[in-house]
Amino acid sequence: MSIVALLLPLLAAAEPNWKPTQYQVSHWGPREGLPEEAITGLVQDRDGFLWIATMNGLVRFDGQYFQVFVPPHTDRPVSPSFRQLAYDEKTGELWAGQSKGQVARYRDRLFQTVAVQRETNAATLGSLDGRAVIFGWHDTWQSNAGELSPLSAVPAALRGRVTALHRDASALWIGLRDGRLFRAAGGEPRLVLHAHEPILAIEHDARTGAVWALH
Repeated sequence: MSIVALLLPLLAAAEPNWKPTQYQVSHWGPREGLPEEAITGLVQDRDGFLWIATMNGLVRFDGQYFQVFVPPHTDRPVSPSFRQLAYDEKTGELWAGQSKGQVARYRDRLFQTVAVQRETNAATLGSLDGRAVIFGWHDTWQSNAGELSPLSAVPAALRGRVTALHRDASALWIGLRDGRLFRAAGGEPRLVLHAHEPILAIEHDARTGAVWALH
């Protein structure tokens, strides 16, 4: 229900003459085959598949059918509990946040746990420039050829506090855990807002130039 409530105003803005009742809304739940009711993440890959993170596996939805992908039991097991998802458009990899500072990488039907250096808390995930980004409590990491490396686009002094990133045509917007929002356009980032609550998401409206920050 929350996804529908958020999407409808965006759709209405794209077609200002349309009424919400003119959009077709479909719901999928356990009755329609969704294997897990509690969803913790959602992304779409370049082939159009919808990937759903749950506490009991990774689910792929093709518009009709749900398929569950559960990590196999091996000498180095991957927990089936996934908290968030980020998609790497360059490599086609899915990155899923897990507990205790670990993330799972899924590619070509294979799961692999990747330990994030110095992180012991659950990391959150996002994306920037088509790459998956991991927001840790000590640094900010970006996927690069299947590995993780510190995100150099963010100043080192801020990297352990980042919770959201967005790049528009002229600048990089950086949201922090303490509610500060910075704009970086060459040189030192400039403080734009202090919301006193974590910045959870940043979006830019290219038509109006407005920047939206969710906190």
